[in-house]
Amino acid sequence: MFSTDAPALLRKLAMLATVVIAFWGEYQLAAAAGFPWYVAVFYPLGLDCFLWLMLINDDRRGIAWGLGLALASQEIAHLIHANWSSPVNVGVTAFVSAAMPLVAWRMHQHTEPTAAAPAEPVEQPVDAADPDAAALLALAAALPPKGQRRRDQTVATVARIRAALPHMPEVTIADALGISPAYVRRVAPRAA
Repeated sequence: MFSTDAPALLRKLAMLATVVIAFWGEYQLAAAAGFPWYVAVFYPLGLDCFLWLMLINDDRRGIAWGLGLALASQEIAHLIHANWSSPVNVGVTAFVSAAMPLVAWRMHQHTEPTAAAPAEPVEQPVDAADPDAAALLALAAALPPKGQRRRDQTVATVARIRAALPHMPEVTIADALGISPAYVRRVAPRAA
């Protein structure tokens, strides 16, 4: 009934909806604060770009700050105009205001690799005299390209590399996977 691209399409539509709705609420907050429209438009732009960058980089502290600011902005922007004579109205307003930033965060958490055409392999220089380098690249090749992989896939690949090459430095592992050493240490800390 649904094509295999339906989940990817639904994810993209949900993300677009969250951006549009969040942008409008954040813009209204900046306008209510007294900024002219041509300045107020930069408040949601800056806030949303920050949040999306933190989501893409999987920066937990940045995500917490971005979500906190987005939630606070949405709540304040909508509660300014809420009918305070009805507690139900205020509660519904608070819930609806919080929904879009949380949906954006959860949709990002559930990204899955898409069935895209396989990318052409990129030749990586490998020292023929270093079997560890060849083994590292072979293990790293099993990981989907960046942007199409999930966190659990990265963690599993790091675990396989560490099992096969226990002496391999974090920096080398991170470089082979195209991620930062700090991300490797955060998502897959070495056993003490």
